[in-house]
Amino acid sequence: MSKDHPNEPQQPNSKRPVALQEQRRVYLASTYGLTPERVTVIRNVICLDATDDELEFFLATCQRLQLDPLARQIWFVKRRQKTEDAHGNEIWIDVGKPETSIDGFRTVAERSGQYKGQAPIEWCNSAGHWTEVWLSDTPPSAARASIYRDGFLHPMTAVAHWNEYCPVIKTKSGSFIPQMWRKMAANQLSKCAEALAFRRAFPRDLSGVYTDDEMAHTATEPQATFAAPATPTVVSSAPASAKPANAAPQIEGRKSDELSEFAKSIISATEAMEAAREIEELRGVGEFLSRLEKESADRPREEAEAVLALKAPFEAKWRKLQAAVGKTAGKAVPHA
Repeated sequence: MSKDHPNEPQQPNSKRPVALQEQRRVYLASTYGLTPERVTVIRNVICLDATDDELEFFLATCQRLQLDPLARQIWFVKRRQKTEDAHGNEIWIDVGKPETSIDGFRTVAERSGQYKGQAPIEWCNSAGHWTEVWLSDTPPSAARASIYRDGFLHPMTAVAHWNEYCPVIKTKSGSFIPQMWRKMAANQLSKCAEALAFRRAFPRDLSGVYTDDEMAHTATEPQATFAAPATPTVVSSAPASAKPANAAPQIEGRKSDELSEFAKSIISATEAMEAAREIEELRGVGEFLSRLEKESADRPREEAEAVLALKAPFEAKWRKLQAAVGKTAGKAVPHA
């Protein structure tokens, strides 16, 4: 129901009359200490698909935690969650909530003036043995974090279990664990334990707020699409005009999309999703190196070598993609 008109059902902001949109914008700005223009930016950039109630809840959370959404200290996320309809049937619905990172929790705790640090993170194996350094190739069974707060006799300790927090994405051909949880299992689980401990130590500030790492396991609906993350930004200490010998070529968007479709058609759904993500990563690096080549000029040798070093991760990722799609193995990286 709309807050301005209780008998009117919720509807997307873009479908509401202009006068009501402006009334709502002014109300939110005055309530949460923002300008109407800033509310518009948050609505159109951060909370694009939020309902009116979800947007207001997000702004209230930002105000309570004193976190800036435009600085990426907190963000709005809609996740697919399983529930039951009126007849008891399982259904998937979109649920929008504010989420932050573990850095956001640390910021809130430090700002309180009562945060006194924390003990080293500990990990536990399946036999129940705890250690401060995780060296095994297999994921830990649990992680433990302890937060110290002024006025507390003992640290607030919390344990996160792998089988409770590790996300498992289901596909038609099976299921898989996301890349970050496979490559950095101990780190991902430790952030969940730390968030749990922070909420115990600072319940007034952090109750009802969760990190993206904690919530990752809730989005396990079978995937029908092959969505890839945004193109990453590559930062180099070398000047943009440096030209490496045999610079890695650009991967055109058209060729990348074609290869993505090819990968989907010849391998399982899980492998195709991984391949599509690798393609997007390659595209960003390839475009970056191509720009360096176009802007090339005579530069000192050491600067050119610094840029040349960027080729290694680019080519390694491409070889990994070749192995994944099978039929492309052994072929050269396509030229722009």
